[in-house]
Amino acid sequence: MKKRASMGVMAIALAFGVAVSGSGCTNTDPRLNGTWEGEAEGVLTRLVFDNGNFITEVYSDGFLPATRGTFTTSENTIAKRATHLHRRAFEQETGPEWLDRSAAAAILHEKDVGGEDAREIDAVIDVFFLNTTSQFILIADSLSLTTTVSASELARLADAFGICPSSIDDFFPTSVTQEFIRRN
Repeated sequence: MKKRASMGVMAIALAFGVAVSGSGCTNTDPRLNGTWEGEAEGVLTRLVFDNGNFITEVYSDGFLPATRGTFTTSENTIAKRATHLHRRAFEQETGPEWLDRSAAAAILHEKDVGGEDAREIDAVIDVFFLNTTSQFILIADSLSLTTTVSASELARLADAFGICPSSIDDFFPTSVTQEFIRRN
């Protein structure tokens, strides 16, 4: 049961990570700038792109910030890297508004989420901070993102969660397509 709960957290993290998760280049497609809303793995999601930076918000009685980071583009490819999680992701009402990877990991280790061992907690954090590359199609005010997680990333996550790599598809989507509409 503990593994199944971990997988639920991992799936939600992927929805955030896929919607938001680079490289060091500074090229960005200015057509992406603005606010986009759509559904990611059953979660209503808002993406705000601003000249190489992004914020992802998820809907729960209103849009709430979830992650922020950087992105670059090349032709129809977008590389995203989440750099911070919002403290609300951990039900933290005090402290810094945005948490980097080490601060987020420290909170989860302190809370001992669901009794997971340290390796599983680090794997959950890795999912939130997963670097992704997506193919995008932008037509007028419609944006489609198709993200595929690499085999090496899947193998690393399977190992961290103690899952047989051949059954990772049962727990973790390897490819996700999301449709967004421009809202500004």
